[in-house]
Amino acid sequence: MLSLALGGNAIQSSQNAAADRAAQFARSTLSNALTTEDVQNPIAGEREKQILLLVEDEVLSDERVARVRIWSTAGILIFSTHPRDREGT
Repeated sequence: MLSLALGGNAIQSSQNAAADRAAQFARSTLSNALTTEDVQNPIAGEREKQILLLVEDEVLSDERVARVRIWSTAGILIFSTHPRDREGT
């Protein structure tokens, strides 16, 4: 029982640390790079390339990060580094 409880605490601690890292990346990297126009619709074309380069250099360089997803204020996926994601959904 004790190992189950401790294992659950370790998982929760890891999840909390991941959430904290995600929030830090959002504040320090993405919020400075994204404009109001960027977060209205799916990011495409040259702007998508710029954001992808930034994300690769500043966020995905951390081996603990698997992917980056950005949603609009309306909850629409507007950018993702995951190949199976569909922006605009």
